Amino acid sequence: MLLALGGCASLERRLEREPDVLQGAVRFYTEDFGDPSCVVAVADSGGVRFSDDSKAHDLYRIASLGKLMYYPVVVKCGLDLDTKVAEVAPFALPPEWNRWTLKDLLYNQTGLPREFQGTFFWFKAVNCGAFGIHIYGDYDEPEEFADELWKPKYRRMVEAGGETYSNMGFGLLGMCISHATGKTSEELLEVHLAEPYGLDDTTFEPESHPEMMARLTPCLAGSLPWDTRRGRPVPENRLGLALRTTGGMFSSASDMAKVFTSEEIWRMVDEAERSGRLKEGDVAGLLRVHYLKDGSPIYYRHGMIYGGSSFVAFEPDLKRVTIVLRNATNWPDDGAYAIVEALRSRKWSRDGSAVREW
Repeated sequence: MLLALGGCASLERRLEREPDVLQGAVRFYTEDFGDPSCVVAVADSGGVRFSDDSKAHDLYRIASLGKLMYYPVVVKCGLDLDTKVAEVAPFALPPEWNRWTLKDLLYNQTGLPREFQGTFFWFKAVNCGAFGIHIYGDYDEPEEFADELWKPKYRRMVEAGGETYSNMGFGLLGMCISHATGKTSEELLEVHLAEPYGLDDTTFEPESHPEMMARLTPCLAGSLPWDTRRGRPVPENRLGLALRTTGGMFSSASDMAKVFTSEEIWRMVDEAERSGRLKEGDVAGLLRVHYLKDGSPIYYRHGMIYGGSSFVAFEPDLKRVTIVLRNATNWPDDGAYAIVEALRSRKWSRDGSAVREW
């Protein structure tokens, strides 16, 4: 954990002496930091470049970046996002939910907390990779999730409302959309994301696609779990039906570059921009804001699940996206801001050799 939090300066030093930003970043993560596998991609109107083309289609557990990948499904599935949550939920909700809409869930406005912090929550959070359990195990199924929503402390939060980034909220949103459309999250992903965007590597169920399983990176320890040596295998934590849309997606740098450069995603970033001057780290819909050294804002998202860490940053002024995928458990990757800074501070080319923009 300390390495992850303090990695920025080390990554900056690595990038200062590397002629190629993306390959230098990968060498930092795999050699200096000790991750087993990593791929970095940057995409803009000129195209996409990968740190290693041979890893462009490797499957990683992308954790919370799956929310951004699922965003086009939410806006294209045919549902009116002003529909009340209580009208399309697959179970009865407390009366406090009568005023909240699907759009409120999407943009973290309902007051629902980041997590349901039940018994031994933090013990599970730091140990679950070692024991094969996970922090959401007590409410993997919709019925168990519904029971949590009826607890007084969560009813009070929803009654008060407010903007809070919520894994629980996106899980509930995914369940509502599946219930209202009569399609599973995997079916919705295929129809509204994989097919229209031409994706080859994105799924909630890699075991259903043998060709994907052949490219799935192993599930390994990083800074977490604290009691497992870095690089050792850890049990895979598959999220249940209730929360698979909040962090259970698998994808590749190639597929994510396609989606993250789409009009739908940039409209979401533009909405974050229009929300006004935000403070460092503030929530902006599904993103957060960070200010670069020159004062320019980027909108980013970290992701972490056992066996996977992920990061994405959107630069509105350049319409550029930077993606980092790793197959070890590390949180958070604040050092990845240094990659964005390095890309802005020098001219570079697709092959890393020329000194021109591309």
